[in-house]
Amino acid sequence: ADLSDWEQAQAAIAAVTAEGRRPDILINAAGVAHPGYFEELPIEVFRRTMDVDFFGTLYPTKLVAPMMMARHSGHIVNFSSVAGFLGVFGYTAYGAAKFAVRGFSDVLRSELKPYGVHVHVVFPPDTDTPQLHEENKIKPPETREIAGNVKVLQPEDVAQEVIRGLERNKYVIIPGFESKLYFLLANGISGVFRWYFDRAIVSSRKKRGLPPAYK
Repeated sequence: ADLSDWEQAQAAIAAVTAEGRRPDILINAAGVAHPGYFEELPIEVFRRTMDVDFFGTLYPTKLVAPMMMARHSGHIVNFSSVAGFLGVFGYTAYGAAKFAVRGFSDVLRSELKPYGVHVHVVFPPDTDTPQLHEENKIKPPETREIAGNVKVLQPEDVAQEVIRGLERNKYVIIPGFESKLYFLLANGISGVFRWYFDRAIVSSRKKRGLPPAYK
């Protein structure tokens, strides 16, 4: 199913949840990238990239999250990218979509945490997939220069990092040492803001007589 299409996403989730089945984990890993110079990229590339990368994450989440909230458990894993926290030359379309996934995940985490639903956002670097091979054919020279300094990970390495992150209930999951370092340099105090927001949410819920969170 094309999860960037609302009707198809509804049909796909309905099929999965037939006969009372409810997902414990939702992994949103849909993604497409088309690097190029901003002035040369057609508008259609921006629309398609946002449709697949962002709305392909939003739609399944919109359908599954209420089920998880109702039973106070579940994990939602959203794939962003290193290009979702660092503006990388040549990725105006892809970077915008992956930054959107990151922002969506940040807010979703705060809203679903009181219901016992855990949100995770993954920031993988370049990974050895058919998608990367297609990107490499059209990358601008400047993008190649930047990417040449970054280690390409295997899909298995990314998957193992995601599994470890789920087991440890980590919100931010970053495969690869270099990517972790880049995130630390670019987002060193983001955890402080998450802590502050969590405290404010708990305070607000207590004032309204609501439980601070479900375990």
